[in-house]
Amino acid sequence: IAMANGARSLVRQADAKLKGGFLSCFAGSRRFEEAIELYQQAANQFKLSKEWQEAANCYTQCAYCAQKTGDAAAEADSLQEAGNILKKISSSQAIEVYEQAAALLSAGGRFSQAGKLLMTMAELHEMERLENSEAKSYYKRAAEMFDLDDHGKSNLTKCNLKVAEYMAKDGELQDAIRIFESEGEKALRNSQLQFGAKEHFLRAGILHLVVGDSVTVSLA
Repeated sequence: IAMANGARSLVRQADAKLKGGFLSCFAGSRRFEEAIELYQQAANQFKLSKEWQEAANCYTQCAYCAQKTGDAAAEADSLQEAGNILKKISSSQAIEVYEQAAALLSAGGRFSQAGKLLMTMAELHEMERLENSEAKSYYKRAAEMFDLDDHGKSNLTKCNLKVAEYMAKDGELQDAIRIFESEGEKALRNSQLQFGAKEHFLRAGILHLVVGDSVTVSLA
């Protein structure tokens, strides 16, 4: 209780910084930076006392302050922190905050981080057994981000295969086949991934059978 009370005291101090006073117009961005420090301290104390919603609120306030100082990178990082905490209590709230963070990350050219967040959102939909179409959409968007990042190719493959799985479930068999075959061909060209090529072609072959395209199966 003492920890939580200390955190609330810090929040009140941070809120006061934002309200400012007669001289606040002369403080410029400094008051927002000072408020961020106080909100971060409060968030850590709320986390220790497992008051997750309050901790997340502190980070969304940090994001607001970062926005006021024009620091989009810090705003995105604070929103991501808020989402990480909200995951403990509400997937839908976490996804809402992650969406904002992903938009800022992609706008700032941080494609790999945006992709990882979109993957996390897809996984949250899967864990909560939410809409398959939503999970597929997030994996697609994540793949687009990883495609823009030179170091995100393994995650790109993971996302593409997930999209193909959902396409197969949704009856979009030709599109799923195209992805499995494309990933199989990519794997053949990479000595470290060659062992996975057979599985990708096998999955494509099974879908060819479902479609009734037995000629293509025999060729594959």
